[in-house]
Amino acid sequence: MARTKTEIRNRVLRKLGKLALGQTAEAELADDIEEAYDQVYDTLESEGLVSWASDSVPNQFVEHVVSLVAIERAEGLPTERYQRIAVGASIAKKSIAGLINGTFKNPREYTDY
Repeated sequence: MARTKTEIRNRVLRKLGKLALGQTAEAELADDIEEAYDQVYDTLESEGLVSWASDSVPNQFVEHVVSLVAIERAEGLPTERYQRIAVGASIAKKSIAGLINGTFKNPREYTDY
């Protein structure tokens, strides 16, 4: 099942620590995050990394997209929270590319060499 732009926005706000479960985002904050989402979507689309409509993100891409949008608005966050978001964002594009071309490998999986 795909997630709507509103669901993505709310996940981003929770990841940023700006929205608790059950709360509704203020209009200005919601608009800002939706603008960031649109920018991320446009970037992914220009790089050939989009296989979905802009208002419906398939489940397998949700956490990656949330991470990319969150890092766009993470300035000023406490260091620890920022670093967690940055780690997720750093692998998000590669993960999306892997999902698109069928070579996805979870970077968090342990590999025994």
